[in-house]
Amino acid sequence: MRYIWLIILFVSVAMVVDLHIVYPADMNILFPKSLLFYPVIAFFVEIVFHVLPLSLLLAILTFIFKAVHFEKIVWGCFIMVATIEPTYQVLFMDTYPTWAMATTWVNLFLFNMVQLFIFKQNGFISMFLFRIIYYMFWHILWGHFCLGFFF
Repeated sequence: MRYIWLIILFVSVAMVVDLHIVYPADMNILFPKSLLFYPVIAFFVEIVFHVLPLSLLLAILTFIFKAVHFEKIVWGCFIMVATIEPTYQVLFMDTYPTWAMATTWVNLFLFNMVQLFIFKQNGFISMFLFRIIYYMFWHILWGHFCLGFFF
């Protein structure tokens, strides 16, 4: 996968934040259950945070802005859709420092923008695999290490 370096970058940022604030233990599922849980949750997240909102926004905005070039509408929708997941995640970080919330939000926003770009270029399966590989590093490997080390 040609975007693996981006996954490593996004996971690295999340790891640095985690080392400073220690995310809650219940954020990760232990191996071997994680091998079943994370592909399922990844599919759910892609549908709820990307496919459905993007489809709805594109349908509404292309109907409203008929004179606007479709590519501009797509990128506008990408920006709006990419804000959903990071905003949702940060809502549960109210006890953490502002820098951690801001870093998490920006990291997830950029992650979502890359995913939507991959979706546009290569389709749903590629976007889904990008998240699966991210989850493999972040939740399965790092999560296993953290649950054993921090908790």
